[in-house]
Amino acid sequence: MMLTVSASDPPVTFWAVAPDTHRSAQQMDALIDQMYELIVRSKIPMAITRLDHLLVMRYVGDDARQCLDGFAAMRASLRRAWLDLDEAYLRIWRT
Repeated sequence: MMLTVSASDPPVTFWAVAPDTHRSAQQMDALIDQMYELIVRSKIPMAITRLDHLLVMRYVGDDARQCLDGFAAMRASLRRAWLDLDEAYLRIWRT
């Protein structure tokens, strides 16, 4: 099966809830800045929004591989920032 994303589709969304130890506004804003820099450097059409302790990331392009790569990069950043864990690509995203 192949994942397809078209420009007429609504944005693809990835969300993450901050752990209790990382929910301060300062911590969340610093993380948003870090992730925004990642978006700019990678030139992936994504947006990120903070709603209290929830991060909402949206991919607004039309390339499924780019979408998965962008979300994988965001997830890796969150794992490092929140859990002090190395990057681990989800097995299901490799299919």
